[in-house]
Amino acid sequence: MAGRLRFGVERDAEERHGSWLELFFDLIFVVAVAELAGTLEHHPTPHGFLRYAALFLPVCWAWIGYTFFADRWQNEDAPHRVLMIVSMLGVAFLAIAIPHAFDGGTGSVRFAISYGAVRLLLIVLYARAYTTDPAARPLTGRYVTGFTIGALLWFSSAAVPLPQRHWLWAVGFAVELATPLLSARAIARVPFHRSHIPERFGLFVIIVLGEAVALGVTGIEGGSLGLPTLLAAAVGFLGAGALWWHYFDHVDGSALQRWLVSGQTYVYGHMPLYAGITAYGVGVLLGSRAMTDAALAGAARWCLCAGAAAYFLVVAAIQWTMTMPVGDARMWTRLGTAVLLTVLATVSGLPPLAVAVLVLAAVLAALVAEHLLTARTPAPAAPAPAPALAPAPRSGLDQGNHPNLGP
Repeated sequence: MAGRLRFGVERDAEERHGSWLELFFDLIFVVAVAELAGTLEHHPTPHGFLRYAALFLPVCWAWIGYTFFADRWQNEDAPHRVLMIVSMLGVAFLAIAIPHAFDGGTGSVRFAISYGAVRLLLIVLYARAYTTDPAARPLTGRYVTGFTIGALLWFSSAAVPLPQRHWLWAVGFAVELATPLLSARAIARVPFHRSHIPERFGLFVIIVLGEAVALGVTGIEGGSLGLPTLLAAAVGFLGAGALWWHYFDHVDGSALQRWLVSGQTYVYGHMPLYAGITAYGVGVLLGSRAMTDAALAGAARWCLCAGAAAYFLVVAAIQWTMTMPVGDARMWTRLGTAVLLTVLATVSGLPPLAVAVLVLAAVLAALVAEHLLTARTPAPAAPAPAPALAPAPRSGLDQGNHPNLGP
C-alpha cells in the first residue's frame, strides 16, 4: 500500500500473514544467527555462554522491533522499502561484528555502531508513523523518545573504553526493553493482528531450528563419518524435530490476547527461547565432534542440556502466566523437563551420544505428556472479545488495560 501508512485495521476482520518484504528481511537474520552460533561454538564455556546470550538478545530485539512495526503499519511505499533494505544492510554489518564484539580492538566499536544504526532506522520509521498517523502519536512519540535514548547510549559507547563500553550497552538495552513496558496505554491504541505476530514469531523459530539442523550437518562434515558420529547427528536432528513438534502444537499464541503479564512474557520470553534452541544446535555440532575429540564432551553436554532447558523454562513461564497462580499440568510438565535437563547438564562422565539420547528422551516424554493432557482436557469456551480489540479509537487515550501488548 503506497502513499500513506495504514492504521486502525479491524484485527478480527482480516487475517494477516507475513509480506514478501518481511520474509526477505528475515533472511539477513539467518546470517546473524549463524554468527551467534559460531561464537558459542568457538567458546563453549560458561563465560562464552554469557557472552553469547548478551549478543543474542539485542539481535533478537532488533528483529522484534521491526516485526511489530511492520504489523501495525502495513506500508509498502518506496521510502519504507528503502529504509527496510538499508536496515538489512545494517544487520549484515552487525552480524559481521558479532565474532569480535567482546574483543579489545575495533570489533566492539563496530558492533555498537551497527546496532545503533539498525535502531536508528527503526526510529526513522516510527518518526514517519508519527507524522502520518496523528492518532498513534501517544505510542510513536514514546517509542521515538525511548529508542532514541537507547540508540544514543549505544553510539556513545563507541567513544569510551572497555569495560565501560559494555556497561553502556547494558543501560541502552535496558532503556529499549523498558520503553514498551512503560507504554501500556499508548500500545492499547494501536493493537496488532492476532494471527500475524504468532506466525512471525513461529517463523523465527524455524530460522533457529534451521540453524540447529545446519550445525548438525556441519558436525558430520567436520568429523569422522563413523557410526557414532552419524548416530549423534541423527539423534540431535530428531531432538530438533521434537522441539519443532512441541512448539507448533503446544505453545499457545493466545497468550498475546490476554493480559499484560502473559503477552509480555510471550514476547520477551522468545528471546531466550531462540537462544536456547540455537545453543541446542551448537550442542549437536559439538556432540558429533566429541565422538573423535573427547575434550568437547563437556561443552556438548552443557549446550544440549542448557539449550533445551532454556526452551522448556520459557514455555513453562508462558503457560504459567495464562494459568497463574498455581499453573496447570502442562506448565508443571514443562518446568519438570527444564529441571531434569538442568540436572543432566551437571552430570559429568556421560558419553556425548548418551547425553543426546537422554535429551531426546526428555523432549519426547514432554511432547507425549502434553499430547495426552491436551486430549484429556476439554476445549475451553471461546473468550468474549476484548473491547480493546475493536478498531482503535481515533482520539484520546484508552482508560483501561489492553490485553494485546507488545514492543
